[in-house]
Amino acid sequence: MSRPASFFSGVDSVCAVGFEDNAPPWRNEQLWQAADNTLQYLIYHYQYQLDQIIETADSIKILVASIDSPLDWLCKNTCAQCFAPCCLVADVSYDFRDLVFIHLTDQTKPPGQPRRKAHDVCRYLGPEGCLIPRFERPWICTWYICAVQKKYLADHDEILRTQLLSVIAQAGMLRKQMEDLFITIVAP
Repeated sequence: MSRPASFFSGVDSVCAVGFEDNAPPWRNEQLWQAADNTLQYLIYHYQYQLDQIIETADSIKILVASIDSPLDWLCKNTCAQCFAPCCLVADVSYDFRDLVFIHLTDQTKPPGQPRRKAHDVCRYLGPEGCLIPRFERPWICTWYICAVQKKYLADHDEILRTQLLSVIAQAGMLRKQMEDLFITIVAP
């Protein structure tokens, strides 16, 4: 199959993510846009073969929606008291699965990685928490529950802790399945 020359413009830069300096992948505007353009092209080109992947992405969205309010509650009760909240210190970035999910579920694509440089504070952190909807955040912002949060849940709502961990595990497996299916279709 031949691809138009415009497909290849920026593909090398999408692959050259600069891990040698611990920078997040697609860390600058040009790399971010190249990754976005590549995914848009692939989704458009293979749109009639993506039904199963879109169903998987929609299932992930339903699972994440089911834990959005409990996670917001958990963050409000733990993060404000934390001496090193993840939004300030964790090295968080969007990965390939995040971008595929965002594209397949028609979410608003964030303007770039949470951090422009490895040690920046998350650009999406506002005075009362994250400024972007959970569906548009990197997956790690949903699945990571720190030790303090796990203890808080164990002390306040063990059933909720078990449910959160179960839903997060299910969504994580579906994300892997979504990525595998996507790659199988676009890179036969």
